[in-house]
Amino acid sequence: MRYRLLFGALLTKYGFESIDLLKMDIEGGEKNVLESASDWVDLVKVMTVELHDRICMGCSRAFYLSTQNFQTFEKHGEKVTAYR
Repeated sequence: MRYRLLFGALLTKYGFESIDLLKMDIEGGEKNVLESASDWVDLVKVMTVELHDRICMGCSRAFYLSTQNFQTFEKHGEKVTAYR
């Protein structure tokens, strides 16, 4: 829940209407962030994330669920990029 508030607060504070590129490498923390992404993920055009399921199981699942409306995906090792 606090991640949702953080992203919303940052977008509002700086007046962003969209995010061109979101890069995430937070050593397993991406699961919590992406599980709370429904309020802001539609604003992201390209998202690249290093998925750390070896640290926190469920990171990949959270990524693919949150990016299900993206059109194209590329995977290179732990890094996955989703494009609109």
